[in-house]
Amino acid sequence: MEMLDLISSVDLREFRGIKSLEKPLPLKRFTVLLGENACGKTSVLDALSLLPHPNAPTPKPLNVVKDCGHRAEVLKTIRGRFESLVYGYEGEAVVHASVGGREAVLEVSSKGFGRARGDGSRSLDVGEACTAFGLDVDDVVYLPSSGIFVRALEGGLYSQWPMVEKRGAHTAASEVFGDEVSEVVPRFNELFVRRVVGGISRYVRLRDVGALERTLLAVTWIEVLKPKVVLWDDVDAGLHQTAVKALAKWLSEGDFQVVASAHSPRTAELFKEAYAGDVQQLVLRKDLSDVVSFEQR
Repeated sequence: MEMLDLISSVDLREFRGIKSLEKPLPLKRFTVLLGENACGKTSVLDALSLLPHPNAPTPKPLNVVKDCGHRAEVLKTIRGRFESLVYGYEGEAVVHASVGGREAVLEVSSKGFGRARGDGSRSLDVGEACTAFGLDVDDVVYLPSSGIFVRALEGGLYSQWPMVEKRGAHTAASEVFGDEVSEVVPRFNELFVRRVVGGISRYVRLRDVGALERTLLAVTWIEVLKPKVVLWDDVDAGLHQTAVKALAKWLSEGDFQVVASAHSPRTAELFKEAYAGDVQQLVLRKDLSDVVSFEQR
């Protein structure tokens, strides 16, 4: 499978809890980030979510949700404040990424100002950054492990449901979980899961399906946009291994790059099976100086 505009590496300086990376992280078609809590896995995903520009509109339909208008604003909403995006809460965080062979430099200040630069030193506006890096505003989607984000995504999908149905995304969950879920449907100002039991449709509030809620929303969203890059924090959180295996199979059939963090090394093995071995594991470690190193497996 040919991966266009593949993100091949990322480097961070003074981003969130990371002072720096010992060396850039190499990224492949599917990269699983492992490591202890607070070792930097989420920070790496947060940083990548700023592509193609910190001020780029968030992917549809999040762009219609309050306080989720652009990428840096989404991180501010789920992390509490712009200062939390910068190491030591003051100054500027810098993200270097290699995107399709092109160098992208993203900068976010503790005051919330964001900018992007390419191979040259000139700042790029959002449109110029999209062109320079070969990424549209809907090409990079991020699934943070955040209840605030889950509510925002549900609200955005509900408000734009005609778009979801027109693209057939409401039935994507059935492709992943089979008979467990027939489709996601809007009812009574929120989303429900429809199941057919004994020939009768049964409806369960999406909010009542536990950890599966974020997964079902994510699958629906990905199917709507068909992005080039999927970033997923805690991809296995609260899921049984059977559900993780089904999700891995579905993701492996998509034409996109995935960078995900996971709690369990077993999750990495399940994805490795689904991707026929084309999975890279990076075990992150943070030292007492907040410098992050990694072991590649």
